[in-house]
Amino acid sequence: MFLAGLLLRTLVMASGRSGQNRAKNLRRSCVRVLSGCLLCLAVTGCSLLSIGRTDEKSDNFKLPLLTAPRDAVQLDLVFVDRPESDLLLQGSLWKEIDEIAGMPPQTRSRLHQAGWRIGVASSRPPHALEELLELASDLPEMRDTDRRLIGRRVAIPAGTDVPIEVTELLPELRARLEADGQIKSWSDAKAVLRVRVEREQDGWVRLVCTPEIHHGRKWLRPIATEQDWQHQRTQNIEPLYELQFELSLNLGEMGVVTARNKIDQLDGAAESVGRAFFHSGEMNGKLQRLLIIRVADMRRMTQVYED
Repeated sequence: MFLAGLLLRTLVMASGRSGQNRAKNLRRSCVRVLSGCLLCLAVTGCSLLSIGRTDEKSDNFKLPLLTAPRDAVQLDLVFVDRPESDLLLQGSLWKEIDEIAGMPPQTRSRLHQAGWRIGVASSRPPHALEELLELASDLPEMRDTDRRLIGRRVAIPAGTDVPIEVTELLPELRARLEADGQIKSWSDAKAVLRVRVEREQDGWVRLVCTPEIHHGRKWLRPIATEQDWQHQRTQNIEPLYELQFELSLNLGEMGVVTARNKIDQLDGAAESVGRAFFHSGEMNGKLQRLLIIRVADMRRMTQVYED
């Protein structure tokens, strides 16, 4: 606007000093200059013409979706909590689940003595397992002794692991270790099942599961990785390698991990490791937890051959 006023003032002064022909020529020149200036302002989007306008693109800005790695395996992790007296957790469920699942007899016997019960279900869930999931999914947000369900899906690159927190942080966790038969107590502890994912052949996944006890305060601690040592803020971690087990699952199959219902206890107060992981006491009674791990999807790796 300042530029237009200056041009018009020059035009008036010129018309007073010269003749009409010269004034006409000058008017034409001013009009051409003024039109060019307005065109430049419109093309470049000068702030003089955009006062009060907002950038619509900035309002609709969204972060791009994260994509899973090429060799990632997607697992469905589901917790089902039921009263430990539920008949479905006993004979009905385990009649339709393979408890052998390619596990060595020594490992299966050791886990059985430690109070664990592990099996593999097909991609078509047994009737008892379907019924458990339906019972738990009616009121998934309610924290009562009748219906509880917690689930999530994770994408894990092959060759890495994921810690599954089986229990919340407890003031005290007690368990009888099979290594020495002694009762041990941890303060500010939680039970964690660390699952390492390994691809076998097309459509098959091997899960290496290691029970761990995380306890104590969180400090910056050195953690060993495949490349080097890294410092992470974690609790003390006590792996129970004597109870490590493996599951080989096909796409859609499910691994079921829980505790035995009837376990011998020492002095009426000791608990086995399986019971410490998968049993909890609440105001209305005892709850037993099932962990269901399902292979939901596998990103295929296309092999390239050279002549």
